[in-house]
Amino acid sequence: MSSSSVFASATAESMDAARMPARSEGSAGSSSSLGERYDAAVAAIAAEERVIAAAEARRARWLTEAASLADQMATADGAAATLAGQEMARRRLAGEIGCATRRSEGTVTRLVNEAEHLVESLPATLDALGRGSISYLHARYLVSHAV
Repeated sequence: MSSSSVFASATAESMDAARMPARSEGSAGSSSSLGERYDAAVAAIAAEERVIAAAEARRARWLTEAASLADQMATADGAAATLAGQEMARRRLAGEIGCATRRSEGTVTRLVNEAEHLVESLPATLDALGRGSISYLHARYLVSHAV
């Protein structure tokens, strides 16, 4: 199943969960209706987690693409000829993505490093993340042990 169809399926599940009626504070309801609502809430949370995991897999692919483009731009303008130039290109990337996503440069640098490992070294893990079979925390743990 492609990541776009997984996303569409998970999004549909999420949309169904979003339509769940609001809980009435004053009525306890029957135990079976409470149980059904509870089950629906748990299913909705699981569906949201799959949507989030698929989005994190897509983010990893985009971060890797942006890093590759930043490296290519540094090579094209000669900055990659020195270690300092390579580092500056990566810091610029982290700064720009950090501003765009409201994250610190350090956080973005970590995300880019993890994304590159997922895309380049752990494609099966990235695919599992994209399907929602694992969470980003699982993927991050696998990256940390594969490095």
